[in-house]
Amino acid sequence: MKESLSYPILSQNGRIGYSTYQPSQLPLGLWLQRPELDFSQLALSLKKSLHPFKLILSVLQLDPKFVTSQNIPEISLVPHITTGEIDLSGSFIEYNKEVPSAVRQNVNRRIRRVTEKLGSLSLDVNTDPLEMEKCVREFASLESASWKGKLGTALKLGDIQSRFYTDVMEHFSKKNQARIYILRAGDITLAMRIAIHSGNVLYLLKTTYNHQYKTYSPGVLITYFVIRSLYADDPPVRQVEFYGSLNDAQKPWITGKRTLYHANVYEWPWLKRLHAFHMGHKG
Repeated sequence: MKESLSYPILSQNGRIGYSTYQPSQLPLGLWLQRPELDFSQLALSLKKSLHPFKLILSVLQLDPKFVTSQNIPEISLVPHITTGEIDLSGSFIEYNKEVPSAVRQNVNRRIRRVTEKLGSLSLDVNTDPLEMEKCVREFASLESASWKGKLGTALKLGDIQSRFYTDVMEHFSKKNQARIYILRAGDITLAMRIAIHSGNVLYLLKTTYNHQYKTYSPGVLITYFVIRSLYADDPPVRQVEFYGSLNDAQKPWITGKRTLYHANVYEWPWLKRLHAFHMGHKG
């Protein structure tokens, strides 16, 4: 029996190609491989094993931290998004000194204002499998009332998306790898953040906030409180991954960034050039 070297999940992409299957909830493409092997050769080998009339294989949303590709004639690399990361080495005091002073002052001002108007701020970290459904329902209720609800992209109580996140968080919480952060001012929920962690890395999945209190910048406050709490973790979290398109709200907090990419694998090098020419004129 031959040993498998990579494990992609593919779907048909038009009439002449395949792509890795890409659900909207997944930040990375469904491509697994042995880390010591070269992606380029694996992708070329997979392409040659597919139907000969399928001329293009698109491997979507690859992270250069895990998968790198050689620059070869049959493969083109297409930038996808720039994502941010936070290195939590050292102490929180050292980290916070690198945050722009204007942001630090704004956070302190918001904390004082919230405390005066609404009550003391507290950050709860829920890891109990029996509480995951309740927390996801609260998250969906907050998000549905926000601008995402108006766009139709929010979690809604009882919909497929909320059931998906409930299943995910219950599964990982049983392994002690799930966290739902809840930032409160007194008894008021200001913001929530859904995350999972593996080893010393925390992966941020979704964030929402109470739209009624948006003037207090609850999204900024929960970011500050979550990062501060991570320095007290035992065992410690040493890396935070956003795995979403880097935005202005994240930029003051990150310590590094990188670009995720798609890899298009072609039957022949001339087809790569033809596709690039077509896309250039199409744009």
